Amino acid sequence: METIAERLDKAGEPVDLKRQFGFLTDWQLVGPFDHRDGIAWDRTLPPEETPGRFDPDATFPSNHPDAGDVVTWQPLETDEDFGTLDIAGDLTNWKGSAVMLAREYDAPAAGPVAFRIGTPNAFKLYLNGELVFARPEYHRGTKMDQYVIPAEVNAGRNVLLVKLLQNEQEQSWAQQYQMQFRVTDPTGAAFREPEPATNE
Repeated sequence: METIAERLDKAGEPVDLKRQFGFLTDWQLVGPFDHRDGIAWDRTLPPEETPGRFDPDATFPSNHPDAGDVVTWQPLETDEDFGTLDIAGDLTNWKGSAVMLAREYDAPAAGPVAFRIGTPNAFKLYLNGELVFARPEYHRGTKMDQYVIPAEVNAGRNVLLVKLLQNEQEQSWAQQYQMQFRVTDPTGAAFREPEPATNE
């Protein structure tokens, strides 16, 4: 796909791979929260207390040693062609931590979708306040569409919340802290948010 996109770009027909595949590339992140000794997996973190609501101005207490007592939402975006949000690279590889990622997803229609996630980290996924998937494994590799999670979205506004966790392993192969997230219809075709309206 990258080779085809490069050839089309040279021919004057650029391809936006992120939009073509339906990656969600702009999120809000809050953290780190304390996950030393694995405590955050079963613990309800403050943003999980109201997972169906997202207030970008909210602040939360945190006991993580790198948090400074209070954490706030901050933007996390990516221009990477395959939508990789790199927490360790763009922010900090907080060891023994959990972060929460949130965004509103504007579905073009109500109905079944597939959330397709790639991450080497443990995570939980909430849709409109409901837990729809959880995976407690770490560092088992990552690839595009590693997890295909069926769900039902509302037409228009939906709230997505991801709890992403990094353990305390120090091996070189255990340092990735990242996520890809795309939305498709059940057949795998991108289920894209509408393009923003433009004033001509």
